[in-house]
Amino acid sequence: MRLQFRFTCQIHPLLLVAALTFSSAACSTAADVADDSPAGEPEHAAPSPDDAEAHASPEVVSRCDADASLPCDPVLWMACHPRQEIASRYCESCAGELTCPTEEARLESQLTSRERLAGFACEEYGYAINAILAWHGQPLDDASWQDYLAAQPWQAQRSSAPLPTAAQTNLRELRAELETCQTAEPTTAADRALVAEWFRIFENTGAPPASSIYDFDFAPTSADTFASIADQFLSEGGSEFTRRTPVQTQAEGGTLTLRPADEGSAAPEGIPYARKIVVSPQLSAKMSCAEPERCEGYARLTLYLDAEGALLAQGITASE
Repeated sequence: MRLQFRFTCQIHPLLLVAALTFSSAACSTAADVADDSPAGEPEHAAPSPDDAEAHASPEVVSRCDADASLPCDPVLWMACHPRQEIASRYCESCAGELTCPTEEARLESQLTSRERLAGFACEEYGYAINAILAWHGQPLDDASWQDYLAAQPWQAQRSSAPLPTAAQTNLRELRAELETCQTAEPTTAADRALVAEWFRIFENTGAPPASSIYDFDFAPTSADTFASIADQFLSEGGSEFTRRTPVQTQAEGGTLTLRPADEGSAAPEGIPYARKIVVSPQLSAKMSCAEPERCEGYARLTLYLDAEGALLAQGITASE
């Protein structure tokens, strides 16, 4: 056996002699123990291919290599593609979905024909932004989406992958629209809590919370009929209140104007309200409604509140 010593600090040239003399004080030394090798054999063998592969840096995997790997959720396709390409590419891979092929025009109108992706509820922007980031294993913009996204069938533990150019472009637009949405249509935690309570009561009792007025497509109806209609729309449409459910608040008051309940009857007087909250289908649900017969089950729920926040009226409007 032999001992090999090497110096592990840098020494000014003028102090070289002193450093060599007093190396034990000026520098640290390391002792490497090595077996004497047979003559003609290299002291350090080159690593085997298996060893080299084991110690190689992990390869960065793109999340957008194949359209077939993307879930059939049009919003999530913004993680990989420019909006102008989504409709045709989505319909090639998700031909079995309700959105394809006959609803391609609807997809175009929702995602690709607008110069700006404007006019949706803040939750849709929030979902799209954080779903894009989650798809690529990036930190979320809003941690309140963590539990919802972790429960999605497409989500799994993902190592971080770089964001493609299309995703970066879509994120910039979505973030700008979210900021505008939150400023223009502020929906508070109390608003969402009120909607969550409406769904909780309906699920537990089969009836909505009590109010003075119930309407369907702006025609007055009884509480029992309203409950039956609500049950049909919510069950057929698979509607449930989740983190992604779009909730839009109109903070300014107005007047609810209803049409006559039937021919020959007079229209009821307008009902003034202080605020209203609109609960809409998710964006991906709207996309499957180009043909009226495919829109069964999708509806808007509107809650009208007085100045104290009490429920004055509630209505269901079939989606167009």
